[in-house]
Amino acid sequence: MTNVSGVTGAAPIWLALMNYLNGNSQEITRPTPKNVVRAMANDSAQTELFLVGTETSGTELKPTATRQARIAYPRDGEILSLDPDIPVGNQRVRFEAEPENKSQRWALSDAKNGATISASWWQPMPGKFRLALLDGNGKQLDTIQFEVRGGR
Repeated sequence: MTNVSGVTGAAPIWLALMNYLNGNSQEITRPTPKNVVRAMANDSAQTELFLVGTETSGTELKPTATRQARIAYPRDGEILSLDPDIPVGNQRVRFEAEPENKSQRWALSDAKNGATISASWWQPMPGKFRLALLDGNGKQLDTIQFEVRGGR
């Protein structure tokens, strides 16, 4: 099997097996249960199955410009742990916001000091922290607290 990939080795065998097993079968249609209805989904031409009374008349995404930005990671009250097998200098935490915006900044503070950072990657250290998400003008959009344990 040297120099044989899944595309040239396993896939043709799998295709032949599936074609053999399904060669004489006909499409099976199952009756729809009485408490299930077919309805159009998401204003599209595609139908889906719904429990009676739960079908939708239409959906739409809320524009991201009107959604309140929030901190998606880490979560409020979360406890992060430094891995003792990885040098502390090689560990990183990525702060995440929803929705993300390039003008957003992060304000991170502990009991001793605080700093405003624009990068979403942070080198963690043990302690309790307060993280704030700021808009381009410095207005606070969301704030959480988290703890980092382990390490040194």
